[in-house]
Amino acid sequence: MRLWCLFVGLFGAVLAGATFDPTDAPLELLILILSGQDFEWTDHLRFAFGLQGALSIGLAYLYYTLLQASIRHGFEKSVWKMAFGAHVIWFLLDGITSQATGFQLNILLNTIILAWSVLPLWKSGLLATD
Repeated sequence: MRLWCLFVGLFGAVLAGATFDPTDAPLELLILILSGQDFEWTDHLRFAFGLQGALSIGLAYLYYTLLQASIRHGFEKSVWKMAFGAHVIWFLLDGITSQATGFQLNILLNTIILAWSVLPLWKSGLLATD
């Protein structure tokens, strides 16, 4: 889970970096690799990527905080299940918004983030039913 937090936090930093012209190159390269298409920046795109970056960094920090608290104090599985449920709700709503606005690439990226978060939680038994 620590690796997931690091990856999502760094990915969030790349997204947030697109807010500014001098730091948008990493995201431009990623989009070119994933979509094979070049695009032109608009203020709306910069805002959207910056906001998504902030949300990704916050999500990474939230899971990291839960992980540290769980290690130090112990949590029942229900806490992890509720946190993961909130993650799924975000995933669904963000996916609907992405589809409605023609930004399917975001659905792919969100799917990777969600799927990768399932692996350590499932492996550790935190999502298992009792």
